[in-house]
Amino acid sequence: MTAALSQIFDRSAIYENLGVEDVQFVKELYEEFLVQLNDLERFMAKFGFASANSPEMAFFSHRLISSSSVVGALQLEKSLKIIELAAKNNTSELPVIFSTLNLLIEPTRSAIEAEINLINGGL
Repeated sequence: MTAALSQIFDRSAIYENLGVEDVQFVKELYEEFLVQLNDLERFMAKFGFASANSPEMAFFSHRLISSSSVVGALQLEKSLKIIELAAKNNTSELPVIFSTLNLLIEPTRSAIEAEINLINGGL
């Protein structure tokens, strides 16, 4: 795993956070996380930056913060926390934060999908 990828995704986090060793269960959690990530991406694509300061964005952010933490999506979790606070305070940094969040979706998805593929290879 490259240094940049390790900052985006920590593969050990889910095992440490939940204290589980059942890889099938972990795979299911990763898959559910991808569904949530896809929902966020569709929402952001549909409403663009205007969605950054909306109750719906706050909902998606809040929902994904804990999921991101559990699965080890480190940078995504940080960006979601920042956008949730920024949206509540209607700060001028919202466009930058929103763009950063948007840029993190694909590498996060790729890292999680790669981990699912590793699990599938070991089952």
